[in-house]
Amino acid sequence: MTEGRFLGASMNIWSGISGLAALIGVIALLAGGAFGVFEYLDRKASARAAETLRMIEIWETRGAHDAYLSLSRALEDGLRATPASERRDASRADTLRDNLARRAIRAHPGSYDSVVAYFTRMSLCIEARLCSAPVAATFFDATLADFRTWFSGEISRRRDLTPSHAVELDRLSALFAAQSGPGT
Repeated sequence: MTEGRFLGASMNIWSGISGLAALIGVIALLAGGAFGVFEYLDRKASARAAETLRMIEIWETRGAHDAYLSLSRALEDGLRATPASERRDASRADTLRDNLARRAIRAHPGSYDSVVAYFTRMSLCIEARLCSAPVAATFFDATLADFRTWFSGEISRRRDLTPSHAVELDRLSALFAAQSGPGT
C-alpha cells in the first residue's frame, strides 16, 4: 500500500506539522489571554490609584484637611496650656485627652463632622473597590490613627446615640492595618 504524499513529504509529517501548529496556536492563545487579564487588572489598579488621588485632592481642597488641622492646633494649644504634671499623670491621660478633644470640637464647630465624613467617604470608596487601600494608607494611616485616638471619647458618646456613627473609621483602620501585613 502506498502512503499519501503532499509536496514530496509523507502525510504523517504533515499531520505532525499540523499538530505542532495547533499546539503553538493554543499556547499563543493562552499567553494572549494571560496578557489580557494582566492588562485588565493593571488598568483597574491604575484607575483605583487615580480615584484615590482625586480623593486626596478633595481632602486638601474641600475643607477636610483644614478641619483636621484646626482640631490638631486646638489640641496642641490645649496641651501647651496644660501643666506638665497633669500631662505626665498616666492615670488621668484618657480624661485629659477627652477634655482637650471636647474643647477642640467646641472651638471649631463642624470640623469633627467634616473629618468623620471625609474618612467615611474614603472607606466606602475603598470598600467599593473604586479607591486603592495601599495608596490611601500611605497618605492617611497615621492621620486616621491620631484622629481616632484623640476623639475616641467623642466617637463613643455619639455611638451611644447613633450606633453606626463613625463605624467606617473602624473599617478604614482595619483596611489600613491589612496593608501593613502581619509583623510590620
